[in-house]
Amino acid sequence: MSVPIARREARIEKREEILRATARLISRRGIRGLRTADVATEAGVSPGLLFYHFSDRDGLLDATLEYLDNAARRFRSVLHTDDASLRESLIRHVVDEIQDVPELVQVSLVWSEFRSAAVYEPTLRPGIQRATRGWTTMLSDAISEGQGRGDIGAGDPDVIAQLLTTLVEGFDGRWATGEMDTGEARRLLQLAAERLIPAP
Repeated sequence: MSVPIARREARIEKREEILRATARLISRRGIRGLRTADVATEAGVSPGLLFYHFSDRDGLLDATLEYLDNAARRFRSVLHTDDASLRESLIRHVVDEIQDVPELVQVSLVWSEFRSAAVYEPTLRPGIQRATRGWTTMLSDAISEGQGRGDIGAGDPDVIAQLLTTLVEGFDGRWATGEMDTGEARRLLQLAAERLIPAP
């Protein structure tokens, strides 16, 4: 491995560690009052290195949202499978937003905190809107494809996708705060998704 490639990989790893540290701190303390100096300490890096990777606190938080979105994506079931209709696959995909996996629990806690903090910190809103729009568009596209294949019944894909997104966020928030255990949240989320995604 050449030196420039090794340095680039080391920089990527440091950046990832800063994002992991940010998520850990937010899951323990919340966003309000989060200081970049605390993140640097948690990540074991200098404040200068943190600012090398992220221009400021807003840039760090925006990148953390993207990191959380990518982390959650690893736990979702694949949408297209040979052994299930697209409707069944999509329902599984939605229900898999809630799982008893420590990393996914942390993602849910931090995501809920971002959404709550954005009420008072407008600079957080564009990142949340971008991530939500990506998820909703993916759902809408999958519903349209399922309708084209005859796996999903009639209905406006965008409206169904918006309803599913709101549903998942509501269940996710209640699950993350312990109001609902994982089994109950998944069971109810599945029942609701089955009603929202029309059968053919």
